[in-house]
Amino acid sequence: MNGNYEASRNAFENVETAAKSSSFRLFSAILPFALTLLASGWHFLYDLFPYPLVSAFAPVGESLFQHLKIVFYPFLAAWATGSLFREKTHDPTAHFVAGVAGAIAAVMSVISFDYLVSEVFGAPSVLPVHILNTFTSFTIATIIGNRFKDIGSPNSEIIAVVLTLSIVAVCVAVCFNAG
Repeated sequence: MNGNYEASRNAFENVETAAKSSSFRLFSAILPFALTLLASGWHFLYDLFPYPLVSAFAPVGESLFQHLKIVFYPFLAAWATGSLFREKTHDPTAHFVAGVAGAIAAVMSVISFDYLVSEVFGAPSVLPVHILNTFTSFTIATIIGNRFKDIGSPNSEIIAVVLTLSIVAVCVAVCFNAG
């Protein structure tokens, strides 16, 4: 009797894990499109709510650094939301590391794309180019995040700390160089 209960419980957990896994795949497929729409509104968040706390997360000007906030924070927030769609057995630290790696990839993509388009090809700075840049960056971030999400190694906590400290160091360096 107890064996039948365990077998049916395991079967249910396998179905639930498969459903969560397919939900996360669907979430990952929709993510770049949804984040591109979110980023369009995020761009004007500070205009709607001109508070210092909002300025930490939303762009307050038109510089490249300010536009990096449009991809970095929404991707991290969406990736954290994506953990709700992951199966119970996933490693939360590995998911965090994957999100940070994806956010960094998004930032690097924005910088690379902006340089390539404006400096190399001499394209004008127009809205469709910025939207394409944002979509491309979110797509790359999602791909990188999905590649990193199953790290699950014993060193993933160390990687999380190193990535977090790297982000803080870059932010501090940029803040001191901006002034």
